[in-house]
Amino acid sequence: MMITRFVDVTNLVYVPKTLKAASAEAADYEWMRVNDNAHICKHGNKTYPLLLKETEGKLEIACGCEAWQYAHDNDGCKHVAAFLKLSNPPQKPIPEEIARELMAAGWTGGRGNLHPPEGTSDPDGEDNEGSDPTPVDPPKREPVPSPGGGGAIKRIIEEAEGLGAIEVDAAYVDEKLAKLRMFKVVGSEAERSVVSGILRAQGIKRPKGQGGRTTNQLLTVDRIDAADVWCNIRVKVTQLWDSDKDSIRQIGLVGDETGVMKFVSWEKADLQMIEADKCYSIENVVTNEYDGRFSVAFTKNTKIAGIEEDIVVGFTTSEYSGHMVQIQNGSGLIKRCAICNRAMQHGTCKEHGTAKNIQDLRIKAVLDNGVTTKNILLNRERTEALTGITMDAAIAMAREALDAGVVSEQIEAMLLMKEYEVSGQDMGDTILVESISEVNAAVTKEEIEALLKEV
Repeated sequence: MMITRFVDVTNLVYVPKTLKAASAEAADYEWMRVNDNAHICKHGNKTYPLLLKETEGKLEIACGCEAWQYAHDNDGCKHVAAFLKLSNPPQKPIPEEIARELMAAGWTGGRGNLHPPEGTSDPDGEDNEGSDPTPVDPPKREPVPSPGGGGAIKRIIEEAEGLGAIEVDAAYVDEKLAKLRMFKVVGSEAERSVVSGILRAQGIKRPKGQGGRTTNQLLTVDRIDAADVWCNIRVKVTQLWDSDKDSIRQIGLVGDETGVMKFVSWEKADLQMIEADKCYSIENVVTNEYDGRFSVAFTKNTKIAGIEEDIVVGFTTSEYSGHMVQIQNGSGLIKRCAICNRAMQHGTCKEHGTAKNIQDLRIKAVLDNGVTTKNILLNRERTEALTGITMDAAIAMAREALDAGVVSEQIEAMLLMKEYEVSGQDMGDTILVESISEVNAAVTKEEIEALLKEV
């Protein structure tokens, strides 16, 4: 692959998806040194060269990956993002097989000091005789006559101009969105990236502490249809979930008459704890979107106040069927804090420490229908009905083995890879199961005898 652009490291720009990928994959990257200005990033069975050069006192960088090839302007890739976070330059020498690949691609010099050919042709080591395609700019789009027709372009222009940008060109916005779509960056994430780029180009900073549009409106759940909107809500807490992330203070579900959505309260916000089945007026929450579903986050700007009103929550019921491919951690016999009912980790409540506990039984699992997956959650009643393991039996099993984990192992042995059909409250990624049945379950002897009696 031909490297055709070097970018000043101080001018690099990343879309959020790129930074997430760099963070998620960084531990799997293997870095090697070709020479002082050339390094290799090995990820799985693929290798990507990174080249450095100094131009007029400025350090510039380039990468041989496909994402870098088809990116434009100052856009960075995940390999460059991970490389620039290394505390020290890679020192591990490249192995002989990678050296041979580079020399076959035209690199010259000895194994310990190879240099790319003039024009940086084929630095990825593909012996394709320079036949890699030369990147070209996407075709120029006709100017959009008016952004007033709605959609992403209109929202981006309105947000950017609302934050002080001037003369935002619709054709420019459309082109930026097209580039992001090439890397499957779409929706609110793409819109946020384009707005940030416009503001950067015009030297405008977002208001401190708020990365999106601000509104003083009181919104119902069904009216939350965009990300990065600051608003107020009046809701009832329907579920509090467990989280093993130190950055999350609370996570769960809140709802009103129009529906339910997920909420996250960040630890650094240091807000009061909210309680299940209680109602609250919550001001200055910010909306988020993932895979078409919206949620709200509580930050240091958020204000929480309890209210006496009993909000009746409108739930959405859905059905799903698939094979049970995973029994998740936190299944089986667990301990809950007697004060807040939160599941305890290693005998400790995140909020109340070594408080008195009560035992509970549940199943957290994943169903897979071959196209999509769905998390499901079964409470004690439905866990007992599905497995035949009662609370008393689970406690006895744990005492005998001196390990509560045997209950989860027994559940896994009973249920894993069987096909189930469930229905219940749809919470986005999770269904709170109200009914569950095995698909194509074997007919028992008792059921056969009952059928014969009816004949």
